[in-house]
Amino acid sequence: METESVKTNVFGHILEVTLNRPKANAIDLKTSKVMGDIFCDFRDNPNLRVAIITGAGEKFFCAGWDLKAAADGDAVDGNYGVGGFGGLQELPHMNKPIIAAVNGICCGGGLELALSADIILAAEHASFALPEIRSGTVADAASLKLPKRIPYHIAMEMLFTGRWIDTKEAARWGLINQVHKSKDLLAKARELAELLASGPPLVYAAIKEVVREGEDMKFNDALNMITKSQIHETQKKWGDGIVKIGALKDNESECLEFTSSFLNSLYDFENNDVLFKPTKAADEQFRPNFQMALSYFLGGNNSYCSEDEGFAMKPWLDVKFVNSGFIIENERAIAMGNYFFTDYSGAVVKVEYTFGYKLRNGSLLIDLHHSSLPFSL
Repeated sequence: METESVKTNVFGHILEVTLNRPKANAIDLKTSKVMGDIFCDFRDNPNLRVAIITGAGEKFFCAGWDLKAAADGDAVDGNYGVGGFGGLQELPHMNKPIIAAVNGICCGGGLELALSADIILAAEHASFALPEIRSGTVADAASLKLPKRIPYHIAMEMLFTGRWIDTKEAARWGLINQVHKSKDLLAKARELAELLASGPPLVYAAIKEVVREGEDMKFNDALNMITKSQIHETQKKWGDGIVKIGALKDNESECLEFTSSFLNSLYDFENNDVLFKPTKAADEQFRPNFQMALSYFLGGNNSYCSEDEGFAMKPWLDVKFVNSGFIIENERAIAMGNYFFTDYSGAVVKVEYTFGYKLRNGSLLIDLHHSSLPFSL
């Protein structure tokens, strides 16, 4: 949704966003909302892989908050739109590379916007500062981000004094990646964007997720964090196990041995009760321990409850998980969605699920399992 204040161009898989608010490319509430919508559309468009953010002209990249708009009534704590100020720094799930091409003065909220990019290129004459201190205010986002991007003492000096640094010093502290002549800046940004656009988007997304999630974590906690691939692997083991239990139904001892191993290797029964609510359980709705779960899956001589006919003894030919979403927090995770059970006649049964997982000694174990049939009138 391009406006006079924010111009957009698309080159293949690349989106180019240009702030166009003479004279200082400062951002008011309206412009911030437009930028948020643009970056939100970019995030959700599978054909766009890389974005460049720059400013019109050669003097200003972005001077931050539009003080004239504030004087005319824009509230400092107003609605900046999706993504917060500048549309980018608070936008969730932005898993695509962003390049900032800083073409001039980059200060206040403008520096915060540049810090929201993954790679920063700058023109030779560009300069950087956080002058909020001089008006008695706090550069809130920069106070959180800058000490993590450059040496702490340099960041604090910039925050405390508001002093300006040039591109030479910015490069020395690692604030920017490259410095180019003004006339070459955009071409160099596009060249880099083309390189990134030719790369693997799913890997870029994974890298950004890992970096974002791990930024405030201890190293060992980050290494021990549950991943989606672990959840997918555990779900496959569960589905394959259900199929194998049914395939062994005519060999009672082997079937019992495998099902016992299946439950002990995938569920956390050995350490705690499991919050297990099976699909076909009405009289004994909840099965918190090993024996009750075994009864549900096998039935027959192993029945704990008379209603148990052995869910896994159908038998099933295939089990397919389709996840609706995940919540992952360090060593715990929740997955929700539908799984589809195909029997040997080809009939498919759709069942809703919620699984909770806990990482214990390197193994992902189920400690919550709720299944139910979809609602129908």
